[in-house]
Amino acid sequence: MCLTAEHLEARVATEDIKCYKILQKDMKSYYHGDFQWEIGKLYETEMETINRNPKIIGQAFHSYCSYLDTKKIHIHAGKLSLVVECTIPKGAMYFEGYHGYDTSGYASNQLIVNRVIPREELFSDFDFEKYPYKVGQKIKVSDNDDESGTCMTIEEIVPKDKIVYIKTDYNTIYNSALSLMTDNEGRPLFSYSPSITIIE
Repeated sequence: MCLTAEHLEARVATEDIKCYKILQKDMKSYYHGDFQWEIGKLYETEMETINRNPKIIGQAFHSYCSYLDTKKIHIHAGKLSLVVECTIPKGAMYFEGYHGYDTSGYASNQLIVNRVIPREELFSDFDFEKYPYKVGQKIKVSDNDDESGTCMTIEEIVPKDKIVYIKTDYNTIYNSALSLMTDNEGRPLFSYSPSITIIE
């Protein structure tokens, strides 16, 4: 992930800056899978510019300004993911600008991951208790042409407006989690949507 900066020179943070990041379920970076994060630890890195006009920052710690933007990207992340709250600490060097998806963000040389934001806080207007499917359930997914179905486990449930994305542990050929879509009541969205049967 790169940042297109809105200013040419790095700024120095005069106070702590709250920001957000999307990580994989194992707390590894989403775009650089070998980087392991720990909560509460201060990380430092070099910042490198890969283009000067417009100024694009490549190597750095990238984060999002907006909580709402971060939620939207989390919903569409192909891999199983977490939203974490972070701090760019006072005294750190940083650029402000935007990432892909036209989302405002930062590139900084220091970052601290403060906490994982629980799904009940991320999606406080959704009733997970009433939704028929739960994280950890084993399900069988069958389409109209195949009654035998494929068994998988629900790893993540992500609601957005009137659609609920069910992310499973079944990997697609693109190395991302197979996602199923239902309405808020757990019903298939379309006539051609696969059927979901709870095994346990």
